[in-house]
Amino acid sequence: YGMTETSSQTATLSNEDALRKLGSSGKPLFFNQIKIADTNEPFVEGEILIRGPHVTPGYIGQFEHKNSTVDGWLHTGDIGYIDDEGYLYVVDRRTDLI
Repeated sequence: YGMTETSSQTATLSNEDALRKLGSSGKPLFFNQIKIADTNEPFVEGEILIRGPHVTPGYIGQFEHKNSTVDGWLHTGDIGYIDDEGYLYVVDRRTDLI
């Protein structure tokens, strides 16, 4: 799992876990944090937030992402959950606009 604003993957699924965690995007890579907005509980869906050194601080002529970065957390617009083992699952988009 990744996006342009993160310049790379933010979560990855190992070959060993691919069948055991079917549908998962994997665990966060060591240099970043992923959480679900407004919850710390496993299996609760919400917006996926990402923070780390690889997240772009902004765009040319626009230092902060407009309505995307709050307190250092990138609001992805993706809806997902994290299971009790820390694996990320992406299930939807907050809006249909990309």
